[in-house]
Amino acid sequence: MAKNYAALARSVIAALGGVD
Repeated sequence: MAKNYAALARSVIAALGGVD
C-alpha cells in the first residue's frame, strides 16, 4: 500500500509539473 501511495503522490507531482 505504501508503494502505491508513493507512486500516486509522484504522479500528482509530475502532473503539477513539480518534477522535470
